[in-house]
Amino acid sequence: MRVGFVRKAGLGAMVFAAAALIACNDDPLSSVDTGATTNLFVNPDAMILPSGGSQRLESRAVNAVNEPTFEEVLVNSTLLEADVELNVGCATVALDPARTPIQPPGLFIVTGGALLTDCEFVLSAGGVEKTVSVSTAPGSIDMSLAAPEPPVRAGEIGLVGAVLVGEDGEPVSPFDQETDCTWTSSDEEIATVDSTGAFASVGPAGPAVITCTWESEFPSSVGDPQSITREGNYDLTVIANVPVSAGFALGTDLGVVAPDSLTRYTVSVYDVFGNVNTLPEEVLGITASSDNLAVATAEPIEILEEIEGTDLQFFTTFVDVTGISIGSATISGQVQTSEGNLPYSAIVTVLPFPSIESIEPTIGGPGAEITITGTGLGAPGFPGTVYFNGIQASPLVSATATEIVVGAPTFTEPGDFEVQVVVGPLPSEIFTFTLDEFFVEGATEPNGSGATAPSLTLPFEIVGTVDPGDLDDYFRLTLDRELDVDIALSWDNANADLDILIRNADDSAYVCSFDGATGANPEHATCTLDAGEYLFIVNNYNEEAAVYEYDIEVSNP
Repeated sequence: MRVGFVRKAGLGAMVFAAAALIACNDDPLSSVDTGATTNLFVNPDAMILPSGGSQRLESRAVNAVNEPTFEEVLVNSTLLEADVELNVGCATVALDPARTPIQPPGLFIVTGGALLTDCEFVLSAGGVEKTVSVSTAPGSIDMSLAAPEPPVRAGEIGLVGAVLVGEDGEPVSPFDQETDCTWTSSDEEIATVDSTGAFASVGPAGPAVITCTWESEFPSSVGDPQSITREGNYDLTVIANVPVSAGFALGTDLGVVAPDSLTRYTVSVYDVFGNVNTLPEEVLGITASSDNLAVATAEPIEILEEIEGTDLQFFTTFVDVTGISIGSATISGQVQTSEGNLPYSAIVTVLPFPSIESIEPTIGGPGAEITITGTGLGAPGFPGTVYFNGIQASPLVSATATEIVVGAPTFTEPGDFEVQVVVGPLPSEIFTFTLDEFFVEGATEPNGSGATAPSLTLPFEIVGTVDPGDLDDYFRLTLDRELDVDIALSWDNANADLDILIRNADDSAYVCSFDGATGANPEHATCTLDAGEYLFIVNNYNEEAAVYEYDIEVSNP
């Protein structure tokens, strides 16, 4: 009798349609007439396995119509039993523990071995054989510091070890780090590495990643050889070597402090490469003194701190300097280390806080010169710096301890600006300067009936009159920076002949002019004027009176 298995079944679990008919038998397959085995399905027939890694291998003995015959599948002529592994050369083969009783035999687990090589084994059933090829590949590269014991110090040499391992963490072979690794360092200014994994920490302290890259090709029946690459990294951290010198972190000039103020300065010890020492067992203490106690005093401070995320500690030495009165003092002492006492010294200057008494003008256009008067606005070696809303002013025209002349901000929006003078780290009080769009001083019409305007913001408009033959109706304007001006002139009497003229303030030369025609149509002159004083003139060259409108606009406010 033949029961109805699904024809042309794949390599998964088969559907046993007649299970109800044989449910009472001890052996559910004892009464099944399957026919003779004529073929053996295998999936896959080629593998690349990581050492220590496993892959499922499915095989099935089938008859002429591709129905399973339920015949046992042998591995290298061996019938495997539960919990038994067969070594086939580069891998081991065992029965799949997840198989079920109604599945045909032939489900295996193949596990890569510790030898990086290729091999084959034979599956057989009913006289039919199929060959399976296997290549074993590594899982990863384990990296370690072979020598010296950490931490690594600047100037030391050492060796990073690399081991090729499988997925189970066990070493695989063949592998030699001197011949099979390509060695690189992420920062050769900190550490170099040669072709064997030997490194040299060449100076600056800091981190560098030492890398071993391994690459190989695996020939197999899968097709073309497959290239496999593995990379291992060791994070090398280089710290300072033994201390040989000491000094303030700021150098030999500590700058400015104020009377009755305390400032803490860091004192560091350095190795021959300039690295700051961080080992507490090598920094033992610090002394400090001032050579002029009337100007400043000095107190040594020691703090032991931990490096976050590590077991390391570092010992930091400080000096607290207190300003007493105006003058200079030398702060000096010694840092006590396991290598001996290391001297240090620096100069500190005590100055009063700068004080602003006035700002003139308090309103002006971009680039306008502003005069700041006060006391302590600078000292020899410590010039005062002016800030507008925290941004350093430029240009600084002149500066003394009592007066600073500086240009107002340019290329910024108009508004109120906080003005402050800083000498060293010492700030003054804050004054306010208002930046206008553009400021024109002394705009007047001394020879006509137009209005007088002591100051104007461009663009502006003035209406005036000229009598017959009036040749000197003018406005005297002082511009606070270079300006591109466009001047438009219109008038009410078509018979009047009005011209636009711009001369230097001393009437010495024409700077710009426009010869207008008769008529009431607007006439224009466009000029580029430097900062300075000018005469803006309207001339009437005939016997007709006129009322005119004079407009000045700018293209670079």
